[in-house]
Amino acid sequence: MDITDKSNIRKYPRTMKRTTHSILLLAVICGLVIPTTQFANAANGKCISKGSTVKEYQSWTPVCIKNGGSEFFAALGTLLNDPKYKLPYEKTSISNVSPKTPGVLKVGNLSPDSCKIESPSTQGLRKGFGNQGARGISARATLQVIPVQSSDAISSSNPSIDYKTFFSELKEYTVNLSEGRWNYQIKIPDSYIKLPKSLASYKMGSAYNRGEEKSPFQVKFVEAALKAAVSSLDIERADMYMFVAPPSTSSGLFVRFSNTFDIKFKESSYVKAFSITRSDLATGSAHHDFFHLGLAIPDHYGDEKYNGQDSAQFIGSKGEILGTDRWGNMSGTHMDWLSWDKWIADFLDDSQVICSKIDSVGTFWIKPSSVFGSDQKVLIIPTGKHSALAIESMRNFGYNSLIPKSLMGALVYSIDLTKNDFGAGLNVIRPISRIKSATTFPLPGDDALRKGESITFEGYKIAVVEAGDFGDVVKVEKVS
Repeated sequence: MDITDKSNIRKYPRTMKRTTHSILLLAVICGLVIPTTQFANAANGKCISKGSTVKEYQSWTPVCIKNGGSEFFAALGTLLNDPKYKLPYEKTSISNVSPKTPGVLKVGNLSPDSCKIESPSTQGLRKGFGNQGARGISARATLQVIPVQSSDAISSSNPSIDYKTFFSELKEYTVNLSEGRWNYQIKIPDSYIKLPKSLASYKMGSAYNRGEEKSPFQVKFVEAALKAAVSSLDIERADMYMFVAPPSTSSGLFVRFSNTFDIKFKESSYVKAFSITRSDLATGSAHHDFFHLGLAIPDHYGDEKYNGQDSAQFIGSKGEILGTDRWGNMSGTHMDWLSWDKWIADFLDDSQVICSKIDSVGTFWIKPSSVFGSDQKVLIIPTGKHSALAIESMRNFGYNSLIPKSLMGALVYSIDLTKNDFGAGLNVIRPISRIKSATTFPLPGDDALRKGESITFEGYKIAVVEAGDFGDVVKVEKVS
């Protein structure tokens, strides 16, 4: 399907039942095309007979897929957190459905520039606008792949074929996130270049890997690989460099790394270098880390030590959930990005942002943030030079297609760019009535406002007065 051909985009509202839709998506993930009547719940590790009903996926309730003589079990929590599963994308566009609430606002009273909240310092990260960390990719960037081999990791195959799936998924993902606006170039040689020493001697294997920590071994490897690439391929300067080894290379010799190195190369004072292995999926954890490096977008755990845990147990002094409570890809969940992250990454256009100052009251129509090509995707209310409130409509479209309907609604989060911890700065605001509700871990938290619910935070009362597939109608009132 042509990803930019809007004739292929499904219009909503949907006519398909939710259970059938979710089950079909599970089949897509597994690479299967099978009748939905072959799905059943799992019991005692075996498939139940046909006819069992899956009303809505729960965190760890496995669903059993029968395909001929084989069976496959998976739970939604696994699909959203295990990097080996490709994230499905349901391309959805805006239809003519509109809310019934009279006098809803579709634009704000401020220009989008007024909502481009600035970071007071970079820390090498991009949490907001102004003072942003250096990025490695952009809409028209060049990514140079450096395929390496050595005496202990030999290959005569073509790296552009070996890693075709990863790079095609990466392109597809960024095209979808940017709604067709991004079209960067990935240069992949058709053969592996020889390193002067064995791969083992560079100590790039799992025994020497310390997560995201930069090591002197990585520096030596990147320098050697770039030098070999210049000699063999005469490569030009690129915005980011990606290193791969032959697919059969063991993790004892080569694992994924991601860092910015102070290496002078091709008129640049630094090199952004990322590696992948054959088992990496672009829409798994690899692409999450890829965008940390390529766009300098940080995690949103609230406090780095919680790192993707059930952050609903960690409540701030104003009743907010610390971090984004697993909402958005940078929370660690395999789903769409938050609109704020999309905007600072240039995936979202200024025209898609409602920027408004609230002096008394305003009622806004916010369209689902994960639909393709719409405006009115997020409401930003600036509350200071380095702070704001954001409201976006969460629906299970696009890369949110596996999120349960029970968690849909208007997600409200605060943005405070004075918070300097790596995972801090964005906090979800949950309704008081659900502040101690049961955990939904590892799914996103039960935070979104549903029709009739409201929250009051830092002098603003935010209420959902109408909701549907068209998004949410949100009333914002200044109360102090």
